[in-house]
Amino acid sequence: MPPCPMSLRPHCPDTGYAEGLTEGMAEDEDSRNYYCEVIMDEAGKMNKMVKQLLTLTALEFGNDMPVMERFDITALILGASWHQPASCCSKKLSPGCI
Repeated sequence: MPPCPMSLRPHCPDTGYAEGLTEGMAEDEDSRNYYCEVIMDEAGKMNKMVKQLLTLTALEFGNDMPVMERFDITALILGASWHQPASCCSKKLSPGCI
């Protein structure tokens, strides 16, 4: 990871990388690629946060309703990648089925 240039330290990591690229601070291709990856990663995080805030706003104003479904909490905690359908509890409770 290339260090943040001294002139960009007050702005790093958010706008400093973009400013550094436009000002030619990243002289070699590896540094430019790194800065671009940081910018894309941060933009992705911001996009996710904005979508979550929009969803929260829709829920708060009653424009959207949460979807309630049964799930296997044990599998969730243990990190299982499979999903037990809600019908698991319809006839007989199986361990871990909520």
